[in-house]
Amino acid sequence: MTMRWGELPRTTRDEVRRLAQKGYPHPDPAIQRAAADWGVRVRRLLVWLFPLMAVAVLPTFLPSSWRYGASGVVDFLLGAWIRGAEILVLVGAIWFTVSVRHSERVERVNTEALLNAVHRPATEPFTAHRRLLVPGYDLGVVTWGVFAATMTLSMLDSVGEMTAEDSPAILRTLTPWAESVVITFGVSLGAIHLATAAMIPRGRGALVALDADGVTIPHLGLAFGWAEVDRVEFGHGMSLAFRLRDADGVLRRAQPKPWRRWQVRHLQGVLSIPAVSMREPISEVVAKARALHSASLAGTAAR
Repeated sequence: MTMRWGELPRTTRDEVRRLAQKGYPHPDPAIQRAAADWGVRVRRLLVWLFPLMAVAVLPTFLPSSWRYGASGVVDFLLGAWIRGAEILVLVGAIWFTVSVRHSERVERVNTEALLNAVHRPATEPFTAHRRLLVPGYDLGVVTWGVFAATMTLSMLDSVGEMTAEDSPAILRTLTPWAESVVITFGVSLGAIHLATAAMIPRGRGALVALDADGVTIPHLGLAFGWAEVDRVEFGHGMSLAFRLRDADGVLRRAQPKPWRRWQVRHLQGVLSIPAVSMREPISEVVAKARALHSASLAGTAAR
């Protein structure tokens, strides 16, 4: 029976956090798995936090003419929204400080312990699949896009107020220039959101395919053999990471979509696939990759 984090005694949870801060996992494998699973759940919840924060503070960036010229009902709803946002931020800050600020450390050290305990993992071909939706990131693209549009409208409204008919002539002269700057800012911010969304692979296809010959990463149009991999790591930010022997040579073979070329150019020796994009548990994916890499190296040495 799988043990859940919430079912552990408080003293045990405190012990797990204390050991993790020192870089050690809990000695009990069942508790290691419970701690690792808890870290996964917290990480997925935290992914939602920033887009929800954007939604929460959105009313403060509405154009002033919308906020102060609205009816009493709308004004009441906006006020309730802002008060609710303040409560949400406060509760989130307390929850993070008291409960989850060490969650990534807890997840990492205990997941690594589980990986190291797998002495003979299977070496059959394995495919980690993309998630159809990446919760939080998908919501974030929408909420931050709306946030950028609202901020742009608010700034345009402020420019209009400063350059009213009774304003000094020099301000009215600068109006077209100021409006152009604001619109350029809004379009640039929107483009950044779209580019970020485009770089996250989605769908039900393969995110990374592993077999005896090597690794295939479809969304980057890249395939490479195990001989080109120095080691497989449980990477920073909870990811599957391939440290390449000749990163420049491997990455030159990549044929990504145009919007992912920047992503490839900025990979500095380590090719990482974040866990948040995977349907399968990161521990399972890393264990399979390490097993296939080790089997390939052993086969090469035997020849």
